[in-house]
Amino acid sequence: MRTSHGRLHLEIQASRRSPVGLLRTSFREDGKMKHTQHGRITGCTLEQLKILQMAFREQVVPQGDPDAFEILESREYGASYAVMALAKQLGLPQCLSARLAPWVKPVLAMIVGRLVFVGSKLSLCNQAANTCLWELNGVEEKPDVDVHCYPALDQLLARQRQIQKNLARRHLASGHLILYDTSIYSKALIAPVTSLNLATIVIVRRGLSKLSSV
Repeated sequence: MRTSHGRLHLEIQASRRSPVGLLRTSFREDGKMKHTQHGRITGCTLEQLKILQMAFREQVVPQGDPDAFEILESREYGASYAVMALAKQLGLPQCLSARLAPWVKPVLAMIVGRLVFVGSKLSLCNQAANTCLWELNGVEEKPDVDVHCYPALDQLLARQRQIQKNLARRHLASGHLILYDTSIYSKALIAPVTSLNLATIVIVRRGLSKLSSV
């Protein structure tokens, strides 16, 4: 701590039975380092004196100060939660499976992940350390693309026709514009709106629908 008379500091003498803190100011005079003693601190433990010493060195952050907090881990939550809430509001889980089968949650995670992170299924699994998306969909352990993605997509493909009918009945009418991705490498999927294309769905007001692939 710097004052007009020099630098005020606390020296600890621990050689005695009870440690003592000496409040001193150090200054240079005629090329020599000199000290002025201002007081003594007694009755404290060595640990308490060390804390006071750090305070004089301005190495202690006051309680409640924003700098007192250290962020050890930070994961995305808000965007995934918001898109999940939108999907539930639109009735997307029931559209995929009326009974809300276990595979629906991983599919929802892939839908939301496609919108929030825009990447492959493998990259979405690798995002687990940076987002709460998988926990929001009931996956507590580290997601595995072979366990949590591909089996769910098999179930999605098996319900392709029914899901298409459900979506069309809920959100489409004659004259509505549909945007969809045609970059699916499968000759078997020839329908304009396939189940794999349903991996990302955004329903806009007045029936405009946008669909793009996983």
